[in-house]
Amino acid sequence: MRRCLALIVLALVLLTAAPARAEGPPVPAVDFVGTYFKVGLGLGGAFARERSAGFVIGPLIELIRLPDNDAMFWYGAQADLMVDSNGDADTGARWSIGPTFGKFVVGADLEYLGERVGGETYHGLGGRLKLTVGIAALYFRYGHTFDSPDADFAEVGLQLKLPIRLGKPRVYER
Repeated sequence: MRRCLALIVLALVLLTAAPARAEGPPVPAVDFVGTYFKVGLGLGGAFARERSAGFVIGPLIELIRLPDNDAMFWYGAQADLMVDSNGDADTGARWSIGPTFGKFVVGADLEYLGERVGGETYHGLGGRLKLTVGIAALYFRYGHTFDSPDADFAEVGLQLKLPIRLGKPRVYER
């Protein structure tokens, strides 16, 4: 009888017990909403052109705005200056500037681009698709320069970026 009574009391205690709560300070959470200036380095390879494939490397900057944490949509502007080994041609430079936008880890750039090849400067348009986590991005770029004997090119590469937050982050308690 005592065992039966003890089991009933134990069952009632377990059924009516509230879950334990840890006491202590609330855990702060940082909101990623804000504007970021990113400076970094791009490196990759250019191919799909008349001259042979070449290595590209150079600095890049971005100004990115993340207006809403929940949607993870972002937009901004980007610019880069890449040294291109240019395959069979003399080493030259390629530069681009334009808007960038994306959602979560997928992004795109639309760009005006210029290229210096064989002592001549050519202007054109390009686009870049990228998978990004903010500090690093894998990308594929296609570009077309006007009036160039080697007008089209493709490029794949990696961008490494250091984000610098402009302004103070919002902090809230969970």
